[in-house]
Amino acid sequence: MTSSIVAMIMVLLLGAFPTHIYAEPTQDFQTRASFDLAVQKSMVLKLGKSRVETKSAFVTYTNEFFAGKTNALKVQFFTQPIVAEAQAKLLRHDNREMSRGGYAALVLFLDERDQIWQANLTYEIPGTTVVRTVASSRDELTK
Repeated sequence: MTSSIVAMIMVLLLGAFPTHIYAEPTQDFQTRASFDLAVQKSMVLKLGKSRVETKSAFVTYTNEFFAGKTNALKVQFFTQPIVAEAQAKLLRHDNREMSRGGYAALVLFLDERDQIWQANLTYEIPGTTVVRTVASSRDELTK
């Protein structure tokens, strides 16, 4: 009886792990997103509507916020495709060139278990930068 149980467990375990792993070569993919801002009343921002139409995104796992005390996933959206030279600059935290025509970023702050505890959105066009916390608790994140 015990040997048949052990045999069944072995069959289940061996069946659960692949014996051959195959990966496709990395391919470029298209990312498109649009971000809209409607300023109705402000003493600082230009009134009216604006839009950033993005064509690419770049994600980094970083600890650049809160003096390195918090990890985050930073998803940056750009209005132009990311070429090899731009990718190298982005890896060095240099997005000045890529963000010239407009830019948006979603920053997902992570706790010690890599669970999201806050989400911030940045919207930037020439002359205007808006940063807002869009969810400041796990409850808000699940809504």
